[in-house]
Amino acid sequence: MFFRAPPTFPSTYGPYFEKRNEGAKGKTSTTLAQAGGVWSSPFIAAKNFIGKLGKILTGTTDKHLRKVAESYKKLLLDTLESQRYRTQWKPLSERYLHWKIKNKRDPRMLISTREYMSAIEIREEKHDSKIVWIIGLPDRIHVDSGLPFRKLARIHEFGTLPSKKHPGIPPRPLWRPTQHEFRKVYAPRFLKRIGADIRSEVKDLTRVFTKDQPDYRPNYHPMA
Repeated sequence: MFFRAPPTFPSTYGPYFEKRNEGAKGKTSTTLAQAGGVWSSPFIAAKNFIGKLGKILTGTTDKHLRKVAESYKKLLLDTLESQRYRTQWKPLSERYLHWKIKNKRDPRMLISTREYMSAIEIREEKHDSKIVWIIGLPDRIHVDSGLPFRKLARIHEFGTLPSKKHPGIPPRPLWRPTQHEFRKVYAPRFLKRIGADIRSEVKDLTRVFTKDQPDYRPNYHPMA
């Protein structure tokens, strides 16, 4: 999810942020709400307003994206626990099911020892100065099978062809249908929440700005 940077203010917008107080000349401030309510330059107010706005967009988005990642992980785990896609998956063979029960394994598909489930993680990564949340599996070995977790996931997701030594594993897709469901049902809800939070934060920031800048007039345009 990306947000465009706020536009820069042209020089014609100087009067938009100016103070009538001549005593403001020569004074400086790096905060939005300056003590005394005066600014040394019309652009100090603009600069700080834009800076605060950028932090709001970044902070609010990052906070929600973490929640999105947590919700997606929860949906994956709930899907495994409930076996919601079991009607789309080929049942376990009677031989393998009997072996699981005999060895006190979980009889449900894709669970067995719960090692696979427990390995599903949320990772925070940085790409081109942007924080990205990744829901996936670690780069290590699944002890019970001896396979890397990510290879094991691909096997279950797409299946394997039969060979002379093994009858093959039928595909039991988990990640693709869950991702599709999340995008269709849950993602729009999060987008609405993000939009609502950003509007609320910007409204509060504008209220502070207008309070500390008496000459700020929303309907004033210097070029009009």
